[in-house]
Amino acid sequence: MLMRHPLLLSLFTCIVLLTGCQAKPKPQTDSSPTTATSAPASTTPAATTNSKAAPAALPPRNVREALNALYEDYWQVRVDHSPALASRLAMAPDQMWDDLGPEERVRYRTQLNELQLRSKEMKVSDMTPQQRLYFNAFQLLLTRQLQLEQCRLQTYQFSYANSWNHTLVDMLERTPVDSIQDFHHYLDLIAAIPGLFSQWQANIVEARSAAILPPDSARREVIAQLDQQLSGYPFSDSAAPSRIWRDLQGKLRALNLYPQSEALLEEKARSTLLNYMLPALRQMRFDLQELKTPTDQNMQQLQGGDACYRLWLADAGAQVTAEELHEQGKRELTALQKDITKALNLDPGVPFAPQLRAWVASSRSAPDDVLTQARIRLQQVNQQLPKAFAYLPGTPLVIQGNKDKLREFSWYQEPLAEINRPGIYWIDKNNPPGVLRWPLDLYRESLPGRHLQVALAQENIRLPEFLRTSALHDYPAGWPTVAARLALSLNGYQNSAEANRVFLLELEEALNLVLDTGIHLFQWNRELALTYCQDNSFLDRADCLTRIDRIMQRPAYFAAAAISRDNIEDLQEKAADEAGSKFDANRWRSDFLSQGALPASLYNEWLDLWVSAQP
Repeated sequence: MLMRHPLLLSLFTCIVLLTGCQAKPKPQTDSSPTTATSAPASTTPAATTNSKAAPAALPPRNVREALNALYEDYWQVRVDHSPALASRLAMAPDQMWDDLGPEERVRYRTQLNELQLRSKEMKVSDMTPQQRLYFNAFQLLLTRQLQLEQCRLQTYQFSYANSWNHTLVDMLERTPVDSIQDFHHYLDLIAAIPGLFSQWQANIVEARSAAILPPDSARREVIAQLDQQLSGYPFSDSAAPSRIWRDLQGKLRALNLYPQSEALLEEKARSTLLNYMLPALRQMRFDLQELKTPTDQNMQQLQGGDACYRLWLADAGAQVTAEELHEQGKRELTALQKDITKALNLDPGVPFAPQLRAWVASSRSAPDDVLTQARIRLQQVNQQLPKAFAYLPGTPLVIQGNKDKLREFSWYQEPLAEINRPGIYWIDKNNPPGVLRWPLDLYRESLPGRHLQVALAQENIRLPEFLRTSALHDYPAGWPTVAARLALSLNGYQNSAEANRVFLLELEEALNLVLDTGIHLFQWNRELALTYCQDNSFLDRADCLTRIDRIMQRPAYFAAAAISRDNIEDLQEKAADEAGSKFDANRWRSDFLSQGALPASLYNEWLDLWVSAQP
């Protein structure tokens, strides 16, 4: 059984805390990372709650209790199965690492099947309409989880974004160390790494015996990651500390021990790293170096690959067949090319892609001080949010500089109320966001993008926890792009060059959809995919090759954003049609985001309830 860990996160070099997106700023505690901007009165939850529909009559208590017990047991099964997942949720797992062995997989499937049998015994007729909606979501997601287990081998054992050498470092960094006993537990985790890697290698061998291996680009990228992990002290003669040593020393210093005690623990930590983690990393690197992997790979070449690929597309929200998705992507790409040609005043009689690349090269702009500019931009957009949302979350957002040279990019870290962690947008200070992504990524990942998406769902107490937590099931992948376009109406872009990059983002996502389905459904080879990419986008040859490698490594992943964005836009259009004069776009946005990870196949059911509740 897992327990929530009462960890408080310390935030350093914090730039700005935006709480202006809620009406009443939360009381600031001593651990608050910085000062907050004041909130406009119009954004207070109190000011908007009164206009919501009156709550439905309470359902029978035994139905509520039975549903809550079912959902809580599902939650517990998921986190007990994966300590890595529990770590993301700031929970202290009983076991060291995920058990990757066959016995655990059988146990996990058995527990999911038992939950499915329990769900079939529920009396749907006793539920309120909203309870039925969430119960249907539970049944759908539970069934899909069982189906995804059948695609375990087809889910590659390693890729550029999903490999245990990367996951274990993230998990170690998240491990709280508040005492000497905690530090010893931290070292025990490191000592258990060889066992984890042994199971990981066994799964790679099992997949290889079924002729299921990722493309060679994945092998090369993971080897590069391992080389990076092995490059610093104490793994090499380098004076610079490795990422894990830097984390370990930070945890040790924070204990504020006597120098002699600290030195003893530091030497034990060094010995543990050299005796356990170093051999495991080296052995995995050797095994991958010897592994023979295909240059190109698509799902049609794998046993069961076609069925798994279609399942992954459905999990991403696909409402039509993979073949129809491919054609939709092509049509959208053509339409966007026409829009871009007009917006950028390109010559329609000349090939599109070379002109677009020339425009991009001549329109490069990046802020000199990305942190300052990010603060200014988000403060401005923050003040505009009440124009687009009926109510807003109270969860604060922190903009923080990233000093970790091993993470040369910017990203959003979700808030966790259990450890008083706000949402954090980490900005790389050494390498600002690529010129094609500024300020798109800022709005996509923070406001009005992912932070609003995450915070509104997490604060919806009527939403079951399995839908509130994206660590269990993903939120709609298309919202960040919808948010980037919404930022146009919030005065987020300062000139036409910045604004037109919204078109480029949508073009890129449509391209990803066509390439993803082209490679994994129609078996496009590398040359065909490369030609299509270069002829239809602003990406150059090197960028196209990288994109193709990534799509081969993560089937359906790059298609998800375009699929989800179309679902959201179609749903909003349908809501406007059905609600008629009662349609309130601001309320629709707030209410939709508050549904968290609700599956796209249930959007229409939710919309029926939403329309009927409009005043």
